[in-house]
Amino acid sequence: MALLKPIGVLVLVGFPCKVKFNPISLLAGSRAIFGSVAGDTKDMQEMLDFCAANNIHPKVEVILIQYVNEALDWMENRDVKYQFVIDIKNFLK
Repeated sequence: MALLKPIGVLVLVGFPCKVKFNPISLLAGSRAIFGSVAGDTKDMQEMLDFCAANNIHPKVEVILIQYVNEALDWMENRDVKYQFVIDIKNFLK
């Protein structure tokens, strides 16, 4: 919780076995916790199978790792249309 900025939100996807935090950390800084059970492995597999069967693909923008800092700037300026995917295959060679 200490890593969240004021008025920050911690989102738990799936069902973690344990989450420990000091409740006062929610009040100090107006932080919040939200959750979703959508991250269940069985549900995720069903979703992926459905997408594959119906030719549904995510809209992503592939960027080279050298442009990560620029991508962070774009995110801060809200100039992002799709999820970023960092291409590191050539970086690892």
